[in-house]
Amino acid sequence: VMSLGAQLSTRGIRTVPDCKLAVLTSEGPKLVDTQEIFGDKKVVCFSIPGAFTPTCQTRHVPGYVEQAAEFQKRGINVACVSVNDPFVMKAFAHETKASEANIMMLGDWDGSFSSALDRTQDISGAGLGIRGTRFAFYADNGEILAMFDEPGKDVTVSGAKHMLEYVQSKTA
Repeated sequence: VMSLGAQLSTRGIRTVPDCKLAVLTSEGPKLVDTQEIFGDKKVVCFSIPGAFTPTCQTRHVPGYVEQAAEFQKRGINVACVSVNDPFVMKAFAHETKASEANIMMLGDWDGSFSSALDRTQDISGAGLGIRGTRFAFYADNGEILAMFDEPGKDVTVSGAKHMLEYVQSKTA
């Protein structure tokens, strides 16, 4: 069993960065301010290096799809962010059933969100360029209360199971 404090580090970052994330609406692409997404709400946000990449598609997102209702019944929204455009994120949401689970799929279209959180990686060697790292955080009204960075390529501390255990430990 993993300690709930495993990999817990905000690197001095205490609030959700003020920037814009992209979503695809029925009217087309829309940039949404992070204050609108995280302000006055409890949110578990997890970051994936790329939509349609193997670990993200087969392990990371499906875990949150399975557990989304558990977060939501505690009044916690679930958001997935990736350095991708909103068209890719919408297609990925459909493919993984994240949209059916009411998981917000947010495109960090210019990488500013991941960069402001000091969580980027250069995976140009795999043809992916600068991407966000794999991590998850829990925020209440824009204040980051816990941040969990993956130590490797697997899904452990940033996964739905670990994040649900964390929020249960704080709301029990």
